[in-house]
Amino acid sequence: MPNVNIKKKADIEKERLEQWRESASVSRFQAKAIIHQYNLTQAVQDMMDDPETDAIVKLAWEDAQTFRRNSPTVKALAQTLELSDEQLDAMFEAASQIEA
Repeated sequence: MPNVNIKKKADIEKERLEQWRESASVSRFQAKAIIHQYNLTQAVQDMMDDPETDAIVKLAWEDAQTFRRNSPTVKALAQTLELSDEQLDAMFEAASQIEA
């Protein structure tokens, strides 16, 4: 029976992580600050300058006031920047601590 309890704990942790990812968001300032701190500013700019980048992603980057962890824009940025889910989680955690 101990294995059942371990599995349940793992399932609970996975559920908590998914809930956190669904609710996590940062302000525009926090997003831009963390991008700067991770030295990704030029990579994001290159993405925005790329004609292949979806127009909605570009509009969101330019105009959004809040960035949600699981939004299409954030997912597109993460994919282009080759960020893992864990790296993206860490960035959102760190960004949420930045104050203007």
